[in-house]
Amino acid sequence: MNKGLKVFLSLVLIPVAFVLGFALCAVLPSSPGLFGLLLGGLMVSAVGLSLASSVVLAVSFGAGSCLLLEIAMPGWYKVGLWLTALLLLAVVGLYALLRRKEKPGQVMLYGFAGIFAACALAAILYTKLQGDVVDAVLSAYSSMMERVGAENPEMVSLILSMLSVNGILDDVGLSGVVTDMATSTQAILINSMRDVLESSLRYSLLDMLTGLSLHGAFWGTVLPLLCAGRQREKYSELPELALFKVPPRVSALLMLSALVLSFLTMVSEKGYALYLAVWTAVRFVFGLQGLSIGEWFLAKKHWNVFWRRALLLATFLVLPRAWFLLGFIDGLFDFRHTRPRMNVRIYRNRDFNDNDDPNDDENKEE
Repeated sequence: MNKGLKVFLSLVLIPVAFVLGFALCAVLPSSPGLFGLLLGGLMVSAVGLSLASSVVLAVSFGAGSCLLLEIAMPGWYKVGLWLTALLLLAVVGLYALLRRKEKPGQVMLYGFAGIFAACALAAILYTKLQGDVVDAVLSAYSSMMERVGAENPEMVSLILSMLSVNGILDDVGLSGVVTDMATSTQAILINSMRDVLESSLRYSLLDMLTGLSLHGAFWGTVLPLLCAGRQREKYSELPELALFKVPPRVSALLMLSALVLSFLTMVSEKGYALYLAVWTAVRFVFGLQGLSIGEWFLAKKHWNVFWRRALLLATFLVLPRAWFLLGFIDGLFDFRHTRPRMNVRIYRNRDFNDNDDPNDDENKEE
């Protein structure tokens, strides 16, 4: 691809990134797979176009995010700035590791650690300087609901009544979904929704950071290597997905950790939050093993490389639990027969009898 075409594509993608930032910013925290695809797309642009193009696209995405946050929750454009800084850090770091031809597994590990540390550090600094992160989110939620309720009370009533009828919020005696609700009833349901949101955030914040970091590191490493094309020799070598296997000791450690933490949930709320994060890691790792089973099976059926990997990666986003179950079952039954077996004969090309003396060859030479 010549330089002029790269510049043209970069200019075309800049407004696209801005629109995506405006449209997707609100759902990124609860969609780790979407965040992974975003980072993977930026890494593909870094490999296919240039690192500078990827940086510009990340800034454009961040600008769209800042605009949405400022419109929805005035003053929260700073979160968009932090998201931009996180994307820039992840893109530059992963790109440097791939150019150094580090092993993809190490790139994913460093990427996970970097993204998780950046998110955790930002949350800690905000708590030290501004106050509790969850309280800040709840305060912004309350002000947003009040503003939307004043401008469009029918929509707020519709959403709150729907959640109440389905049992997510408190039961206030509604017979069905309504668009006209008393102010006092609306206030009760808004407070109920605030309580549900607070409980969810405090329990799942660590789990959310773990999922974002895992998916960001995975997609940010795999997608650019798959799309490198003729420039593949400049970057890390992508190993065969069909050969991926969770080592038995790691598998046992992950499952034991999840089991122990499941008992801690009966004692402490913090134990439950830690359990959710560890369980997310367990599902992700065994999901990758399930994905490798799919690659192995489709390769045996002689599927086209492009189509089978596109199908596998797409279903990994849409049906992660199915891949987790397949990977977990493979850990028990070993479909590919990859477990090491006891070798009776150490030397395959030569058989020794019980009376053979290893020094016989030396004696013959003498």
